[in-house]
Amino acid sequence: MSFILNTTNLIFLTSVMTIFSIPFFNNFLILPNIQSLIPLPSFFIYCAITFFTIIPLGILNSIYASKNKCNKYRFKIAVWEALKFYAWTILGYISLYFLPFIKHPFLELFGKTAIVHSSIEGLFMTLNGFAALIVCFFNSQKSGCELSEKEVNKALKKIDKQLNSRTKKKKSRKIKIKN
Repeated sequence: MSFILNTTNLIFLTSVMTIFSIPFFNNFLILPNIQSLIPLPSFFIYCAITFFTIIPLGILNSIYASKNKCNKYRFKIAVWEALKFYAWTILGYISLYFLPFIKHPFLELFGKTAIVHSSIEGLFMTLNGFAALIVCFFNSQKSGCELSEKEVNKALKKIDKQLNSRTKKKKSRKIKIKN
């Protein structure tokens, strides 16, 4: 079975790479430089930066899923699915932050360095985020393609009009074959 690089696979691949790279981006580039400017704990800065990275990714994923399925989308549903995507993704980081015994085995195996911490955070965020991405993808297709009552009535009227306007078939003459 070969891996075909279509748009859906590209979205999932890009999302996984983005989610995995967030801890490295935050821990090595953002947090060391911004903590002196903003007097907030690093946890809140980390969550905010992740929010501004994950939400656009979730919205684009949701819009693509709906447009691919039925050629329309609902922005409210896209935002809602993006928020759920963010919540599940950040849950991996929060669990590691408040429950350090989860990452303890990894730290003993690979050492207590910043790269190992970032890798563990990226792994947990990616696992949660990938599962959430799949759920949000299919929920967006389902919710984004639902027809409103107004659209259903409009479609039914159109179908009724087509059925009523059909002309009846003319009766054809029967051909008699003489011997």
